[in-house]
Amino acid sequence: MRFINIIGKRFGRLTVGNLSHERVFSCGQRDQYHKCQCDCGVIKIAAKKNLLTGITQSCGCLRRESTSNTGRGNL
Repeated sequence: MRFINIIGKRFGRLTVGNLSHERVFSCGQRDQYHKCQCDCGVIKIAAKKNLLTGITQSCGCLRRESTSNTGRGNL
């Protein structure tokens, strides 16, 4: 797998900062985690693969806003 530098790039509402930590699984596979700054001001640790695939796009504020806009919040 080739190295992709994502520091300083934006994914949804998140701007990627420095590498937080790396996790190595018993099978030898690695996951990298980055500190990300959300547009709402919250700092979130996110897995690099989730940022690249679009699974993680915000600190959770995007989901809260979309559920409150559809009237499904606080049921």
